[in-house]
Amino acid sequence: MAPPGFEPDTCGTGSQSTSHSVIRPGVLGQNPKRRISNSFKIGQVVLIGSDNRKRIDWPPGVITEFIPGKDKQVRLKKVKTSHCTLLRLIQRIYSLEVDSSKDLSNSFTYLEEQRRGDNAPNRSDLRDIS
Repeated sequence: MAPPGFEPDTCGTGSQSTSHSVIRPGVLGQNPKRRISNSFKIGQVVLIGSDNRKRIDWPPGVITEFIPGKDKQVRLKKVKTSHCTLLRLIQRIYSLEVDSSKDLSNSFTYLEEQRRGDNAPNRSDLRDIS
């Protein structure tokens, strides 16, 4: 006699085999295979994950190269940080919602001018937010 909840479904017409209608305890907790997104691009800004650091302390980096394995699947990525270049598994790289391919040179030029004091905005240029 099977425990409650593990008995075959007897409500059907009987056309299904009993192995498909039995609830198996090992299957309940399983998730389908996690698909690893291959949406990474060279030049993309990513976080480099680490088990011994908090997520806030993970260093950012930029993908510079993909390295395929023997089966031609990309397994490693070369990531450049501010200090060095690292090889990391794709499972340890987390994408940011930042598109580094956009031209940000105008923004950087403006920020540099602001830092140096060139072309500083006047008080009349600032809007009051009410």
